[in-house]
Amino acid sequence: IMSLQIEQIRSKEEILEMYLTVVPEGSNVYSITSGADFYFDKEVDELTLAELTVLASLPQNPSLLSPTKSIDPERGARLLQERRDYVFAQLERNLDYINRKSEELGNPVNLTQEMIDEARGEVLSYQNPDFDILAPHFVTYAEKLLQERGYNNGEPFDITELQTGGYKIYTTLDMTAQQIAEEQVKLGVDQYGRRYGGYNAALVALEPKTGEIIAMAGSYDYFGEPFPENCISGLTCKYEPSVNVLDTLQSYGSTMKSHVYYMAIMDGLISPGSQLLDIPIRLGSYAPKNYEGGFVGASSARRMLSSSRNIPAIYLIDQIGVDRFVAEMKKWGYTTFTNPNGYGPAISIGGADVKLIEHAQGYSVFANGGTVTQHEVIAKIVDRDGNVIYEHKPELERVADERGIFLINDILNGNRGGPPGRSFDGRDLAGKTGTSEDQKENLFATYTPELVVVGWIGNNNNDP
Repeated sequence: IMSLQIEQIRSKEEILEMYLTVVPEGSNVYSITSGADFYFDKEVDELTLAELTVLASLPQNPSLLSPTKSIDPERGARLLQERRDYVFAQLERNLDYINRKSEELGNPVNLTQEMIDEARGEVLSYQNPDFDILAPHFVTYAEKLLQERGYNNGEPFDITELQTGGYKIYTTLDMTAQQIAEEQVKLGVDQYGRRYGGYNAALVALEPKTGEIIAMAGSYDYFGEPFPENCISGLTCKYEPSVNVLDTLQSYGSTMKSHVYYMAIMDGLISPGSQLLDIPIRLGSYAPKNYEGGFVGASSARRMLSSSRNIPAIYLIDQIGVDRFVAEMKKWGYTTFTNPNGYGPAISIGGADVKLIEHAQGYSVFANGGTVTQHEVIAKIVDRDGNVIYEHKPELERVADERGIFLINDILNGNRGGPPGRSFDGRDLAGKTGTSEDQKENLFATYTPELVVVGWIGNNNNDP
């Protein structure tokens, strides 16, 4: 009905002109003029016939067919070519009409078959899109969760619906915290990492009571250049800018010892004052050693954890049982412990991999006194009609005994003689460091009742 009403007051040429000012061209670009500028850095009247066929093709499915930012680049490129072939065929079929009509309108195009053939063979060059996106690793992670979790009235979003549905999506990001995270990640590599062969770093910060992630820097610089130059992605690159390290599998080093000691306390194996032995041991063919190679003999559990001795942690996990430990950690939110029979006691000192986002959620159990809620990046979603279809309402679940958690927090509290460097301005700040085998990665997990921060420094290809 609306189209009939428009046709009564507008000519077809006027309607077409109106359409060309709002037509979607992909990548949040609207209008033929904006499309010409975005993809080719040209005015419309400067475009070649081949370039015009691209802009004429995109409105059919802008998010898929976009030649520079397609949601499925390989399939999108194939379908874009098919659509352009269709446009060329229509030009050939209507060649006489196009020339006659354009002359009637006083703007003859004088289109010929030769021009169409030349356009078919023209090799197109697209302008690299300018990214003005803030917190790109956070944004891409949010897009991922939107397609995995039931934000859309209990169902995941389809990517096309997400991009074209007119939704307003409010996130948990705190830009002040994000800027600090990005600065500290770069500072860590520039002032410390490169000196020891580490070219990448990452950091995530979340509020433990809500699970809301307020900062996420997934690499040294999302917009940087891979290192070394001409490295092979996924194989030889020490630094891959767009890879979100926080959402990939990484060794946690010694940062899981706090979890092991908690279970040992709850099993009645130790108290903070219990004496543990740091001496050479052998479990079958496995002969673990400490980071620096020596042994300190007998000392308290408090000292063994705060000074991060390996042998006591391995002894304790052997008493607890790897399968029981894995089952407990799943309750805390770890999803990557999928092979409990394949880990062995080294799981207590970094002999498995986790996603560091989940590791931050796991440390929120200590920050919360034994409760946890799923980590979150989406605060609210409003549809185009103004209806709130999702709003984050955290639900804390008790997964650990507050008494055992209290004792671990006391051991790791910098103001109570915990690991050095874990105190700040007299506040209750607890934490644990970790180094993976052969110093391939270094981690830290620091927390207060209000904030959990997990940081990582190393190389994408796991070079030490």
